Formats: sequence, structure tokens, C-alpha cells
Amino acid sequence: MRFLHLVVGGVAFVIFLSTGGYMQNRFPDIYHGNEAIRMMFRANHIYILLAALLNLGMGCYLVARAAGWRRRLQWLGSLLILACTGLLVAAFYQEPIRGSFERPLTTAGIFFLFLGTLFHALSSLPPRKALASPAANPTQEAQQQEALASKR
Repeated sequence: MRFLHLVVGGVAFVIFLSTGGYMQNRFPDIYHGNEAIRMMFRANHIYILLAALLNLGMGCYLVARAAGWRRRLQWLGSLLILACTGLLVAAFYQEPIRGSFERPLTTAGIFFLFLGTLFHALSSLPPRKALASPAANPTQEAQQQEALASKR
């Protein structure tokens, strides 16, 4: 999954650069002074950057969880983040030109991004035993800290 996040993040970053060039070269012809359209294009442009950077970060640092519900939740979160990238790119080309403030693709993309990030955060929560054990045994906590310090 890390490699897929890296690839999607890299492609999305290239798309971000190309949408910036598109806006620079084609904008006056597209929005004809309508600032609402201009701002919708810019917002979607930044959303593409957000999705690209999130995917690149996940591609660099993602650590697969052990089998179980945490791994399934992490996998679902990754799928949502990958899907949001495509939705936000499609939204850039389809929604602002209409001039409508109803933007279902953008809304779905941002919602997928939120849920995917939330699922990744929840999948990384420590098990209940790990939360209770240091308080129950302070000596064991000190031994763990010494072991970590010796590894450095």
C-alpha cells in the first residue's frame, strides 16, 4: 500500500502543477471576471495539493498494522484517501466551470479524505492493555525506556 500511496501522491503532485499552469494560462478566458468561479478553481487546486501531500506522506511513513480490525480499518482508510484524490481531480475540471456552489464531488472528496485520515488515526491507537500496563507496573515502564535509550 505504501508504494501505491507514493505513486498516487506523485501523480497528484504533477496534476497539481499542471492545474496551476492551466489556471495561469487559461483563467481570463474561463471566468470572465466572475470571482466565485475563480475562487472555486483555486480551492480545488489546493485540495489536489492536499491529497497529493497526504498520499506522499503516507507512502513514506505508512506502517502496516498487525492482522485484525486495526489492519482492516487502516486498509479502508487508505482506500478512501486514494479515492479522494481522483474525486478532487475530477472536481477541479467539472465543478467550478458550472458556477454553482453545489459541489458534490468536492464534498465527497473532502469527506473521504477526512474519514480515511480518521480511520488511520483510530487504527494506530494502542491496545487497552498497553494503555493500562505502564500505570500498573512503573518498573516495567522504566525498563522499556532504558531499552529504547540503549537502542539509540
